[in-house]
Amino acid sequence: MAVVRPTVRPMKAVRVCFLRNGDPHFRGVTLSVSRYHYNDFDILLGHVTKALHSHVVLSSAIEYIWRIDGTPISFLDSFLDGDVVVCCCRYESFSKMDYSVNRHFGRLQAAIRRWKVCKEALPKDLSDSILLYVDKRQSLVSNERTAICMAEPKSKQMGSCIVKVVNEAFMQSLDAKYKEMEIMRKLQSHPNVVDLIFTVHRPKDSHTFLVMECMACSVQDLRKLHGSIPEPTAKRIMRDVVCGLTHIHGCHGAGNADFDFLVAKIADFGAAIYFKERAAEDYVGTPKYIAPEMIIGTGYDYRVDTWAVGVTLFCMLFDEEPFGKGCKEPDAICHEIVARGHTFPLELKDSVSKDAKDLIDELLMKNPSFRPTSAEISKHPFMLREIITDFKALEKIAAASFISGLYLYLYLYLYLYLYLRASPICSVVRSTSLC
Repeated sequence: MAVVRPTVRPMKAVRVCFLRNGDPHFRGVTLSVSRYHYNDFDILLGHVTKALHSHVVLSSAIEYIWRIDGTPISFLDSFLDGDVVVCCCRYESFSKMDYSVNRHFGRLQAAIRRWKVCKEALPKDLSDSILLYVDKRQSLVSNERTAICMAEPKSKQMGSCIVKVVNEAFMQSLDAKYKEMEIMRKLQSHPNVVDLIFTVHRPKDSHTFLVMECMACSVQDLRKLHGSIPEPTAKRIMRDVVCGLTHIHGCHGAGNADFDFLVAKIADFGAAIYFKERAAEDYVGTPKYIAPEMIIGTGYDYRVDTWAVGVTLFCMLFDEEPFGKGCKEPDAICHEIVARGHTFPLELKDSVSKDAKDLIDELLMKNPSFRPTSAEISKHPFMLREIITDFKALEKIAAASFISGLYLYLYLYLYLYLYLRASPICSVVRSTSLC
């Protein structure tokens, strides 16, 4: 019998899903495997036996472990991170069939695949096609998956812009095909969607360059410099956000014609997807902005957007997130979102209007069917009251944000849904930010 022994011993624990031989319905138990946990393979077999015994029927202790492709495993060092293996009792032969794993381990496998892909290096400089029109000015973000820099145009007809370089191989390792360019092009007719100036795609190294307009500052910048954002300013931002969101959702409500100074724009559609009629189930986003139905895994639709809008409004008015305060682990944050209700900080509760708090309460309803749509948000009393804004104060904040180099896209982690009447195959798009 051939066995698999790796040439290099893993330096850290690996996560493995253990299934029961011949049982296609049991979705397995996940264990962390390393020499720190188990001195030898026999100790692991004994622990796996105890773990499986409470879930399935065992005729004897587990004595053999196979990968689902039929490869036997006899050494601790043979396990790889994200492995799915089948456990056999004495006198059992390996049964090759379509096994299934639990939802959480499936998400873990997807994350491991994305991490491996994103190790590919991004180009250190801009494409020659990009440099024909702009000069690189300042790097803002740089990692294995994406790089963002500010750029000055060589033509006076263009304003300052942002160049985003995307590792397309990483993006295509997600559940859905990478569609950022396509979606942004279809949304360019709206003033609350960031302008996409032009794009360059290099198929040889799977890199995509997107040149977009540069906004003066972000809501994060305003929060860093000002703390809680004044209610009139937050309302102006919300009107633009909801206006753009309504357009993306396909409701095509009345547009906001008041764009004289403060304009919020939706941007960064890197994780956006088209969606047909059934509810989406994949788990994507930053934990503090994720709706409870996405965490539970019951399926979700465009109403995760209105949840994210509620979190955003809460952050602007109270300068803190409604869930996960003090939590560092994503699991703890998600548990709070599902199990706990939001509460308003006592020190700021009386300084925020009743209409604003009522809207937040409606947007952060655990049951998505009770949340208002983006069109309904625009008709809420909080959104209809007159806005009185101190523009001089805003100009100072925006200028300070720009000069200090704090500009970056405003990540509100919305999961936006796009209805395109011209295309019958697509009805929904998910996005991850606003600027």
